[in-house]
Amino acid sequence: MSRFDLVIIGAGPAGLMAAIAAHPLRILLVEGKSKPGRKLLVTGAEKCNITRSGSLDDFLSGYGANGHFLRFALQHFSNHDLVHFFTSRGCPLITRADGKIFPKSEKASDVLHALLEENRRLGTHFLFSESVHRIHRQSDGFVCHTKGSQLSAASVLIATGGKSYPATGSQGQGYSLATSLGHSVIAPKPALTPIYMQNFPLRNLSGLTFTPAEISLIRNGKKIHTRKEPLLITHQGFSGPAVLHLSRFIEPSDHICINFMPEMNHEKLEAALLAAPPGRTLNSFFAEFLPKKFISEMIHLAEIPEGQRLSSLSRENRKKIIHKMLSFPIREFQTGSFLEAMATAGGIPLEEIQPRTMESRICPGLFFAGEVLNIDGDTGGYNLQAAFSTGFLAGNSARLNLQGRQI
Repeated sequence: MSRFDLVIIGAGPAGLMAAIAAHPLRILLVEGKSKPGRKLLVTGAEKCNITRSGSLDDFLSGYGANGHFLRFALQHFSNHDLVHFFTSRGCPLITRADGKIFPKSEKASDVLHALLEENRRLGTHFLFSESVHRIHRQSDGFVCHTKGSQLSAASVLIATGGKSYPATGSQGQGYSLATSLGHSVIAPKPALTPIYMQNFPLRNLSGLTFTPAEISLIRNGKKIHTRKEPLLITHQGFSGPAVLHLSRFIEPSDHICINFMPEMNHEKLEAALLAAPPGRTLNSFFAEFLPKKFISEMIHLAEIPEGQRLSSLSRENRKKIIHKMLSFPIREFQTGSFLEAMATAGGIPLEEIQPRTMESRICPGLFFAGEVLNIDGDTGGYNLQAAFSTGFLAGNSARLNLQGRQI
């Protein structure tokens, strides 16, 4: 039986960074795929938006209610630390006007190369094409069982990811390993996905973008989340940052409404319609704000005659077109699957993890990092930064723990 100080399960961004932070321990990184970093290579359309500029508070707001859990991890290994890590290892970065940070080459493979080269330099041991299917505690640590071997370790770090992009190896295996050691799991669901509708009424407008629109999530008659960001109409529904970000919070029975004119509310738009020259048509009035093709489609959906003049627009039809433009309802829809989700919501409850170390509160010596935790953020570098920060903190904590020290 092979003996290690630390076995890390999962060679994605969190696991690779954890291995670097944990040196000089004797470390084994176990990866079920034949090569490491499969999911990292496809992030950001293979350009790899690794993080973003901004303050700690800017980052915490990108993770919703769970952002507070990441405060210490982001302080311990910040976006500035991450930038220094890569630039000092031959991977120059660029910061775009929107704050997103990419490798200068715009190649995710360069990010992965830097992580692997540092691990090789430090002497990390790798085991590929082997999945850990069982872990059990023993008096001096853990034994990890794969199909072909038994691996003894003083500590174990689970960094298996969530369930998004399962072809890259993220198939949720970390959840069963965690539950076997006493943890619970919040049911994982796809996050950062488009939404789809059967018989989508705006399918003829596919490709049209609104920058921005305001989209609200309605639950039990109350708005619980609102995003004011770019929105894209697709053949089957909606995408773009506004929908992707809102998808993280959608539950069954929720519905959505869209304001295509976020600078307007119902009272303001009605006042503008009443004050406009009566000889104008609805089409010409809205052409000041919206694309002509979209206006015609919405007038048609409101069952108002094309070319309707404001002078003869009934009160009922005025209310109908205002409702279509400012409160477009989406009641029967579904979010995308794990096959296209950019992230996973749910996972190991944060209440079961020490935020200052990433060590389990339930099973001492067991650590977690990355998307296996119940953490998911907005697009734009939040999720990779969380993976790197929690990975670094978990690896460093495992090292200090075995060396009898504290952070």
